[in-house]
Amino acid sequence: MSFDAGTVLGKRYRLIARIAIGGMGEVWKAHDEVIQRHIAIKILKEEYVGSRDFIERFRTEARHAAIVNHVGIANIFDYGEEKGIAYLVMELVDGEPLSAVLERERMLPVEEVLRIVVQISRALQAAHSAGLVHRDIKPGNILISESGLVKITDFGIARIGDQVPLTTTGQVMGTVHYLSPEQAAGKKADAMTDVYSLGVVAYECLTGKRPFVGDSQVAIAVAHVGDTPANLPKDIPRPVARLVLGCLEKQPQRRPKSAGNLADAASALLKDDLAEAARAYPPLAASGEQNGSGQVLDNQTKAISTTTSLYSKLGQFDTRLLGQTMEFNGGSESKPARGKWVLPVVGTITALAVIVGGGALAIIVTGNRGGLTETKTGVSTHDVTQTAASYIPTIVSPNTRPAGNTVVIDPGKYVGLSFDGVQKALFALGVGIKRLSAGPAPSADKAGLVESISPTGTLTIPAVIDVKVYGPPVMTPPAFAPRLIGTPKIGGSVYVSWPVYTSCPAGSQVTLYRISVDGAVLQGPGTVGADTTQVELLLIQNEASVKYSADCSVPGKNQTFNSGFSDVLKISTNGSHTPSIASSG
Repeated sequence: MSFDAGTVLGKRYRLIARIAIGGMGEVWKAHDEVIQRHIAIKILKEEYVGSRDFIERFRTEARHAAIVNHVGIANIFDYGEEKGIAYLVMELVDGEPLSAVLERERMLPVEEVLRIVVQISRALQAAHSAGLVHRDIKPGNILISESGLVKITDFGIARIGDQVPLTTTGQVMGTVHYLSPEQAAGKKADAMTDVYSLGVVAYECLTGKRPFVGDSQVAIAVAHVGDTPANLPKDIPRPVARLVLGCLEKQPQRRPKSAGNLADAASALLKDDLAEAARAYPPLAASGEQNGSGQVLDNQTKAISTTTSLYSKLGQFDTRLLGQTMEFNGGSESKPARGKWVLPVVGTITALAVIVGGGALAIIVTGNRGGLTETKTGVSTHDVTQTAASYIPTIVSPNTRPAGNTVVIDPGKYVGLSFDGVQKALFALGVGIKRLSAGPAPSADKAGLVESISPTGTLTIPAVIDVKVYGPPVMTPPAFAPRLIGTPKIGGSVYVSWPVYTSCPAGSQVTLYRISVDGAVLQGPGTVGADTTQVELLLIQNEASVKYSADCSVPGKNQTFNSGFSDVLKISTNGSHTPSIASSG
């Protein structure tokens, strides 16, 4: 059945506006007429209501979320079935999913990631203490509110520790990029599973890419079981890198022994207290740095001592709560600036969990952005090695200085430099920073650089400076689909080729191509160098498809931007495929 604004469910929930619609259902903003509050309602699609499995999962989500009362877990208030529909009544959260943040920002500052880890770990510990394992921790199930509060959503595939799962024996539950090795191997998921998945999330937040990728879900699952994640970049403080890689240990007993211990360790690192962090996770006290297999790496500097500043490369931060009044868009709003935390200031974003495909993803509706605009690029989240990453706009607080002091701000000293360098320099002067978007970078080598600052000249402390930073450049997908060479038949080989990609942004050049194949097997790696424009395929199905994308890198810099995929070449063995060509010329 269709729904309209004004429809009343359960004789009390009046639908106001549909926020999102997905493969399995839709989410509405609604009003509880009994207790007079706004809520969200997740409605299962009519065709799934007759499925016992879908209905049971819907009920399970309601029951599981109701077990735990924690500020870090999105509340579910009610469940109902009527008129051939099933629905959940949920908390309406002002914020956005972490997946949307990563899609926009690619990477997050270290201290932001630690704060997210602390809050999610605390919420998971509450769930684990109640005997509940989430089993699907991923960015799409993590909401970040406008105030910086982090919440977990979607307990639809969670499981009580001593219950028999709803699925058949051996079926893997969870999202493949965030699966633990034990899940991938078909073993029972426990609290350590959630710790591992949160480690994957933290790794992705810090690097802009997931620790394990592959050409298929099976390949990714196998990588979780047997592969070692790449080291984190050297600009990540070593204890932080060790903690994240510790969560990715293949053997559960090598990970932090509980979500609570992980929260304690991350919280201690935020306070620059390595000794306290090591008490929560002893491997942090070791002299080397571990990878995901428990081995000590010798290609990085030894772990810093407790007397060395954890954030020496990030500048000195005051972690105390600093009360201050901030005026933006002509209005005044009193909020505490939270030290290392980067606090979103302008705009209201409402995020809700919506059923899409086999799980719940977060869908966002954006409100007033204070006149700011965002340009969507073709950069792939897991293909980017460095971009200008931070909330836009944001405000951060420096070390405090006595009120009334003055500083001189010369824009010539900051424009054209990296945001991190400008942030450190301005912090040293005792001023706050509000980061704004300067739009897409005009050339690839300017991504992440400061375009302008204001105000300038002589300023009186306390002061906040607007810093406009270039985002990633606009990327253009390849103009042509791959071309077929040869006659396709099952079990036989064909070749596909493509023209050289010539649309890299100024300041960058093609460094490799990425090939995505379905219904065939690449006879070689999934990425090839810039001088290769042809690959061989082994056809294993009657229908196959191929597409490709290009990576553009800035010479001498750790910056890579992906074009996005080309149109798809569809190959068929029944003669209706794209016409073959005689040669690659």
